[in-house]
Amino acid sequence: MKKLLLFIAALPIIFAASCSKDETTSNTAKVRLWQEEENEPEHFGVSVTDFTIAGTKVNVDLMTNKEITLTDNVPFTFNIKKASIFIGEYPDEIYSYSGTVDRAIFTATKNNSNDIQVDIDNVTPTMTINRKPVAVTLTGSTGGGSPYTGIWVRELGASGDETDLAIGNIPGEAANRVWMCEYKGQVGLYKGTISGSTITFDAQYGLPTYTVSKDGDKLMLQGNITGSLATPYSKGSWTAHCGTLGN
Repeated sequence: MKKLLLFIAALPIIFAASCSKDETTSNTAKVRLWQEEENEPEHFGVSVTDFTIAGTKVNVDLMTNKEITLTDNVPFTFNIKKASIFIGEYPDEIYSYSGTVDRAIFTATKNNSNDIQVDIDNVTPTMTINRKPVAVTLTGSTGGGSPYTGIWVRELGASGDETDLAIGNIPGEAANRVWMCEYKGQVGLYKGTISGSTITFDAQYGLPTYTVSKDGDKLMLQGNITGSLATPYSKGSWTAHCGTLGN
């Protein structure tokens, strides 16, 4: 009788241990991927693609989850794709990110999902797992670029103004930088940036924004002010009026 009572007394401990083992595991975890976007670039959409964690690809799908095998430092990689909302107008840009996360962050029980959240601000992601921040590193960017990249020369009109316009590929400058050299007796060099189809010159020049577009092999440049007309530019080379192109 004494042995029977000891066995009955031990049953709750055995049952609790069994439930704990069923509910959690130290070797695997279930995950699902969420995505939110803010401050998307004008005329572009951004999205998470090719998200892989612990060697398992996980899609942005809130209704399903994937089981992964845990290690001490769980590796992950993913891309942020920046794509034009106008099909074919701009090539896609891909920004690749990677990192590792401590296995201790996967705290959901065995039958529940660990929620991975990627918030995208422009093309910069902020990642959390179960609402805990996870560090990510930009490992590179490929493809894309502005379709307006190059050196463009204004076709001379009645005013006789000469203008060189360099978009991107400027030595010593960021990929989105723009230089404009105007020459008609006096030289004016103006610097700015391009985002989508909009050129914004640095504030000290007091210039309006400009919109660029393509017309066949011509670049069309139009100031965003009343009465402005689009001016055609052809592919050309940077002249010596404003010195050497680049810093």
